Amino acid sequence: LGRPEEGEKQLKELKSVAPDVPAAYQALGAYYESSGQREKAVTEFQAVLIAKPSDAGIQHHLIENLIELKRLKEADALNQKVLEKSPNDPLAHYARGRILLLQGQNQEAATALQKAATAQPNAAPIHYLLGTAQAALGLTKQARESFSKALQLQPRMTDAAVALAGLAVASGDQETALRLTAGVLEANPNS
Repeated sequence: LGRPEEGEKQLKELKSVAPDVPAAYQALGAYYESSGQREKAVTEFQAVLIAKPSDAGIQHHLIENLIELKRLKEADALNQKVLEKSPNDPLAHYARGRILLLQGQNQEAATALQKAATAQPNAAPIHYLLGTAQAALGLTKQARESFSKALQLQPRMTDAAVALAGLAVASGDQETALRLTAGVLEANPNS
């Protein structure tokens, strides 16, 4: 309704009204996250994590916000703790892949993202990032497959379509590149 201060106040009160309901104690941090207030989200999720140290949802939110803020050492340290407790956690492998990609460690990123993609085969963002790592490693065929899978799962994923178009251009397939970019422009004329 255009009254964010009032909404923020309500979300703060919600934590005390329902302190044991995850949706309630995560709501304020999720609001900050969705409104692009990443520093506030980190502060909120850190505070909640002190009270709820084993809540995996809070840990994942905190890690994602730290990554977005490029606070990679903090994100990696927390993510390593999550992986120690839950070695098959697909969100932790996804976060690990993101961190490694940002650090330029493409082979390790591809390995982590492959684990995430195996555990969550219907997650388009995981396939997209896996394709990004594979492309950086020069694994064009695998990257094309990963980007295609991302587009199959999420047909309006502009980044995947653009990445596929780039691979098509690099291989001399102008027709595919034009088709993909036309689709992107149709879906997002300002792209």
